[in-house]
Amino acid sequence: MPGANLTLLANVNYDSDTVTMIDTNTNSLVARIPVGRYPQEITWAPDGRFVYVANNTANTVSVIDAQSMRVTATLPTPPGPTAIAVTPDGRTGYVTCTTGGVVAVLNLSA
Repeated sequence: MPGANLTLLANVNYDSDTVTMIDTNTNSLVARIPVGRYPQEITWAPDGRFVYVANNTANTVSVIDAQSMRVTATLPTPPGPTAIAVTPDGRTGYVTCTTGGVVAVLNLSA
């Protein structure tokens, strides 16, 4: 994680295809991170090491490392990912994909 005294808020910006990271202690912008097209929802890993972003028209999930504040992986999904939930152990993600009407299961431990 970025640091013991740093508390981050991740905000999705669907109009600019980015995620902004904000330090809630100072209310200052820490990073603006490019992700896939039309990001819809953000979910943090249970241990706080990663942020997962469902990118609706890119049909992907971006994996952001909270330490480096960079996308470390882009995972493909069926059409229309809109939301993601991560299991308590952080190994599996469930992504709702509205275009296909399915829930995709992602291996997050790879």
